[in-house]
Amino acid sequence: MFNYLFCCVWYFLVVFAGMAPKKPVNTGKRKKGETSTSQPPPRNQPFDHERFKSRYHQDRYRELLKQSMWPEKVFNINPQGPYQDLLKLLTDQGWGRLLQPITAINAELVREFYANALPANLTEPFVFETFVRGCTIRFDRKAINTYLGDTFPLSDEDKMDDFHDNQNRGTFNIEPMRETIKRAILLEGETYDVSKAGRQHRAQYKLMNKTCKFILKFILHNVRPNSHLSDCTVDVCPLIYYILKGIKVDIARTIAWELRLVTLQGKSEPQTRLAFPGLIMGLIKDSRMKMPTAVHEEIRNPVDDDFIRRYIMSDPKKEKGKQASSSQAHHPQSGSEPFQMPTTTAFDFASYTQWQYQCHTHTWNMLEATNRANTYLQQSQYLVQQQAEYPPEVMSQFMTPEAFQAHVSWPEGRPDPYGGGGSSFGTLSDDILMGDSDRDDPDRVPSATGGSDDDDMQG
Repeated sequence: MFNYLFCCVWYFLVVFAGMAPKKPVNTGKRKKGETSTSQPPPRNQPFDHERFKSRYHQDRYRELLKQSMWPEKVFNINPQGPYQDLLKLLTDQGWGRLLQPITAINAELVREFYANALPANLTEPFVFETFVRGCTIRFDRKAINTYLGDTFPLSDEDKMDDFHDNQNRGTFNIEPMRETIKRAILLEGETYDVSKAGRQHRAQYKLMNKTCKFILKFILHNVRPNSHLSDCTVDVCPLIYYILKGIKVDIARTIAWELRLVTLQGKSEPQTRLAFPGLIMGLIKDSRMKMPTAVHEEIRNPVDDDFIRRYIMSDPKKEKGKQASSSQAHHPQSGSEPFQMPTTTAFDFASYTQWQYQCHTHTWNMLEATNRANTYLQQSQYLVQQQAEYPPEVMSQFMTPEAFQAHVSWPEGRPDPYGGGGSSFGTLSDDILMGDSDRDDPDRVPSATGGSDDDDMQG
């Protein structure tokens, strides 16, 4: 009896289920012929053979549109003025074109330079060659040296100057030489920052003598670009030492290698800003290519006599108390007032801003890690859908990686908590953030990589 009732119930359920009208899928979401406004058009644009070597390089150009630039500094120092000795340290090396880079920047050409320089196969040797608007441009050591005016001729290109030879041999890591360099660069009684692993790894800008501050300013803008200006890694210190002592350096070799690092950024090298825009514009101009008239950026805020007097030669304000270095700074305990000195003293703004910047950096790093994870998952799912060879009407319901990025609308760069993001070249002082508000130039912006004080940060 029970089995009979069960069969009857099952029969009626099947019959009525088949008779029920089917509900349409996604009713009301999109009318016929209507397209989504949140998704950009697919990447079916025609290949521009006049600007790119291949579609691969055209896609690389699109990736570089997200990257801001880190420009050089123009050094307009009076050769008969009070700081002529500082200028002479650089002009005696024959670096006049590095001191006076082209200031009118066409951002499209700079990005095309880097996009076409990327090897299609990253396992192949890097050839130091690119393609810009029909012209092949080399940027190896020899080409850069020629651009600078053959400042360091070599009878054999396989030979190295004294600086790079010692660098490759590890001479600068030997303690007697390291101590000599440290004593020449830092103020008396000061030393390098020590990492958690117990090794010396950073030299603080504010602990350097004034001549070395000037040299470091030149290096971090025009030779080894890095928007983290409040210190440098110890591997930069030997170059400061050689310039300080007037020893000739094959700077073209260093610049060629830095151009390689920027070209490979986001691939086999850490992501960074697009450096050397002025140098690149100079290389393109020397190639006799017909230059477009469009100017997208201009290099501003030159290093002149007034800049040196205000930001390098002026004595730092006396600190109320010795502040911990950025690598040793700690977060305040809850319930206390860590940034308020005793009632007889002023509010310690430098310590507060340093702590606040570290908090912002930690949050930024977490958000970027989350975005990378989400992007990876979305791309993996999209590839699985493609490999399954679903029909187009099914695939169209799944976002392409480009549409996903447009939908997420991830904000580029890291805004300054005291004034906003600014232009790609920056307009605000970063020394406020790094706890040294009077020492650095007013157009300083945080590093695109976050300005981390981690042990392995690139110098």
